[in-house]
Amino acid sequence: MKNNSYLLALDGSIESKAAAELAWNLAKKTGAKVVAQYVVNVRDTWKFLRPKSAGFIGSGPYMEAFERVTSGLRSVGEALMMAYRAQVEEQHIEFETHIDEGDLVAEICKRAKEHDLLIIGHQVSRSAETGQIANYSLCEELADVCPCPMLIVTASCKDWKKIRINFESTKTDLSAIEKLSEFGQKLGLPIELHISQSIPLAKAKALISAFSLCHNFSAWDIYMEGNKKDSSHTDELLVIIPASNGHRSSENDAQLRSYVHELSEPALLLWCRGIPQNVGQ
Repeated sequence: MKNNSYLLALDGSIESKAAAELAWNLAKKTGAKVVAQYVVNVRDTWKFLRPKSAGFIGSGPYMEAFERVTSGLRSVGEALMMAYRAQVEEQHIEFETHIDEGDLVAEICKRAKEHDLLIIGHQVSRSAETGQIANYSLCEELADVCPCPMLIVTASCKDWKKIRINFESTKTDLSAIEKLSEFGQKLGLPIELHISQSIPLAKAKALISAFSLCHNFSAWDIYMEGNKKDSSHTDELLVIIPASNGHRSSENDAQLRSYVHELSEPALLLWCRGIPQNVGQ
């Protein structure tokens, strides 16, 4: 681990509050520092307000509106951090708070490079008419570019009883096993392997052998029906999806954002490695 610290990306939502509570609990178990961040998203604000070309009026009123909106967003951030500090001080953990300005994804990734884990709340948005999942979210954007493992939280989590790692591709990176086992040991949780039927037996045995060299957990050879996931007791386990490379392809060769888009578990950990380039450009 880098600094034994977690970055907590905050907004004012109930999902963000659940993420904060989870971050505090993890910090108590691992001794990590929790660094909370709120980003004043000036880039998207300006993209929304700026005139595309001169029309009836010049750019002056747009600039004034931009300054008023960003000033309001700063006030929101200050109020949010004040409320957050009042609660985190009662947790008896090491913490920091920061308010940054700029592009939302780029600012989060900039700080995430210095931490072991990004923890962030996520709201699944569904269309009222069709029930289908609507717009892409911040977490889906981060899934492609986040330079560290990202723990996505949709609701308050019960105490986990085990970790489940879903391996669904032959592109499994065995070098991630040591870090995954270290994470499990820090939390004192058993690790369970879910290995897809599509993975050849030799590769599956290599996975099990690598995990069997680690301590304080049990590894299970479980073959799933195709890509169907066992969803039993998902509120009492932490599901981990490893990423195989810097392009953030998931272990079933689909984009990690697809996992986030269809997320149903209270928490999902995307285990990434490498630092992507040109974030926010």
